[in-house]
Amino acid sequence: MKKFVKFFLLGGFTYSVNIGITYLLINNFGLSAHFSYFVSLGLITIVNFIMSLKVIFKNYFSIILLIKYSISLLSFSLINYLLVYILSYYFPSYYFFIIFLVTSFVFLLKFFVYDKLVFKNYKVDNKTT
Repeated sequence: MKKFVKFFLLGGFTYSVNIGITYLLINNFGLSAHFSYFVSLGLITIVNFIMSLKVIFKNYFSIILLIKYSISLLSFSLINYLLVYILSYYFPSYYFFIIFLVTSFVFLLKFFVYDKLVFKNYKVDNKTT
């Protein structure tokens, strides 16, 4: 449960940082909203990976781990987008509620996959990798 609370808090923190960076890039540097959001997402993805690796799941860095994280992140983004797209087609009046429900579902799914598959500790020659 402790891991889940840390995962939840990290998600809230990086969401706030995402909004803040996007705002600063638009208002202080005059960048477009889409480009600013893209840059911000890139930065928080790196922060999320490092914090998940070191603080939440307590693992060591490896290229394989980074690849697994990247593939799962892209998969979750696609699942999130497709579910919102499909559900909002059938229930257009509930668009923001659908986003909330789908995001909540994907958040729980993401924690489970990260915990059990992506950041799972493997013993190799008496070292955790």
